[in-house]
Amino acid sequence: MTASKVFLAVIPATTMIVVVVFMPGIVHWLAAFGKTAQAKLMLGRIGLALPYVTAAAIGTIFLFAANGAVGIKAGRMGRRQRKRCGNPHRAAT
Repeated sequence: MTASKVFLAVIPATTMIVVVVFMPGIVHWLAAFGKTAQAKLMLGRIGLALPYVTAAAIGTIFLFAANGAVGIKAGRMGRRQRKRCGNPHRAAT
C-alpha cells in the first residue's frame, strides 16, 4: 500500500473523529447568541447537529477528492499511452 492510499484512508477518518469529539461544546456558544427562549432552543438544536454535519461534509469532500485524484491519474495514463503509439502531431482519422 502506497503512502497516498494510506493518507486517503487515515486522514479523513481521523479528521472526522476529531471534529465530532472536540466540537460538541459549540451548543452553548451558539445558543448564547439567541435573545429569546425560542431562539436559544433553535440555535442549541443547530449546535447539536453541527459537529455531525461538519464531519459528514469533511467525509464527502475527501470522497470527491479521492475520486477526482483517481480520475486525473487515469486520464494521465491514457494520454501517456497515446503519445507512445505514434506521432502526436498527426491528425486523427
